[in-house]
Amino acid sequence: MNGRLRIIALLVLSASLALVWFKDDSPVEENAAPQAHTEARVEIIPIERADTAPSANSREKLAQEAMRGNAGARKKLCEQWLGIAAVVHDYREAVAWCLLAAQSGDVQAQVELARLYQLGNGVAADAQEAMKWYELAVLQDNEQAMYMLGRMLVASDSSADQARGMALLQQAAAKGHRNAKWELQKLGTAEEPHHDQTLLAPAREP
Repeated sequence: MNGRLRIIALLVLSASLALVWFKDDSPVEENAAPQAHTEARVEIIPIERADTAPSANSREKLAQEAMRGNAGARKKLCEQWLGIAAVVHDYREAVAWCLLAAQSGDVQAQVELARLYQLGNGVAADAQEAMKWYELAVLQDNEQAMYMLGRMLVASDSSADQARGMALLQQAAAKGHRNAKWELQKLGTAEEPHHDQTLLAPAREP
């Protein structure tokens, strides 16, 4: 009987120790104010201060360089104003700088300017002007220009333009342009793999 009492006493003692173990005994000062909940603070950076957006001062310096004929500055301003235009939905400034960059021979600016003329963004829509700039970009072997000009020519009523449009789409597809490949499949003219079917002349009997 004494043995059973000892076992029960040990069990009660173990339970008491477990409760003490899980109890939070960290000291608390009297009349201490409750701890305030700390929230993460997020600083909202204006667009002109953001690292990804150049400041007005930076653009002004680039503009000065661009007006002196600096092709790199013209290219950067074309890219920057295209990004701004996508937000404010006003492409007039982008047209002006992309035109200067395109005139300097920048192939990407030529493609972007052609697209602006094609869609009438920031400038009156002009298909002929769009094709002119696409043509200049094609001369620099730009696959996007091949694809865009190819689509415009394929939609033409002229059989000669359609044939050239198909050739441009095939050129772009050969360079790996996915949309050009899809366009050719849609038109039902995707090139099949080429198999050499050269006929051998029959061997002459001796």
